Amino acid sequence: MRIVLVLLTVLLLAAGPAAAKTPKACRACTTACANDVTGCTDAAAATCPSAPRAKAKRCLKQARRRCKKDVKRACVAACTETGAPVCSAASSTTSTTIADGGGNPCFTDGGDGTVHDSCTGLQWEQKTGRRGVRIPGALHDINDVYPWAGTCAHDASQLCQPDAAAAATCAAHSDGGTASPPVGCSECPGGDYDATTNPGAKGPCTPPGNSGAATVLTVWAWLNQLNAGNFAGHNDWRLPSQAGRNTCPVSDPDCPTAVAPLELETIRNGGPNTCQPHCLYPIFGIPVEQQTWSSSTMNADQRYAWTVRFFSGANERVTKTDTAVSVRAVRAVH
Repeated sequence: MRIVLVLLTVLLLAAGPAAAKTPKACRACTTACANDVTGCTDAAAATCPSAPRAKAKRCLKQARRRCKKDVKRACVAACTETGAPVCSAASSTTSTTIADGGGNPCFTDGGDGTVHDSCTGLQWEQKTGRRGVRIPGALHDINDVYPWAGTCAHDASQLCQPDAAAAATCAAHSDGGTASPPVGCSECPGGDYDATTNPGAKGPCTPPGNSGAATVLTVWAWLNQLNAGNFAGHNDWRLPSQAGRNTCPVSDPDCPTAVAPLELETIRNGGPNTCQPHCLYPIFGIPVEQQTWSSSTMNADQRYAWTVRFFSGANERVTKTDTAVSVRAVRAVH
């Protein structure tokens, strides 16, 4: 009998403490985050082959299973802190009530739509809103996405800005590249095309792949609107810099030897490809599209700019004309 008791004790010690039960409120994560699973699956499905059919179906099934697991895990982790399910659709008005910056004591809610980082001296824009509900003219909407640059309607090889003000802001605040002006920071050569009066012009600057659309709203034009409105009492907002990623080999954008500036990474919750989605502290307001622009051109190919994908935490180069990337403004506190 003594031997049996000893063996049972050893087994219990080896097993460790019993796993804590999921809080009751967090059991709603599966239902609450259904849209996030769909969005994640759709994005992952884009990388699946279209043929053969069996392989395509298998890839989609695996993507859906992986998204369900990752989204639920992230929701439960956030729910443990907030007491309620938190998905990427959560508005910042809910998430910013988390104590200690949602797990990082550096972050405090400024109460004016911004987050203050006492560790870096940076002030960040918060995102607000609800998934799928876009409010026209709301500059901080979690649903909104922008290209870094547009393309000229009559020469799609030319990257552009929609007006002189956006071009000037882009040229003044973009970094990382060597071209002057930076690739994508100029207006279309010759202005707007007119078959009679201006047949050599390449403009207007339009959304990529849509020469018939109205003038594009790039991240730089968006930034000008933000500063013109004196957001949170300031007009010196800019895009965060990731220029330090240019010190990494092209084949290893997440190299640990990168040097500053790496500003987007200062609000990342965890390391690249190791953090649990969402890899962004909830206090900032989690955008629907979690790939976020920086001001930094990829030096090795200057038609690309650096982003951080906050679903995985990875650094990624993205063509400047990508229209499905979010943006978040930042400023240095003087």
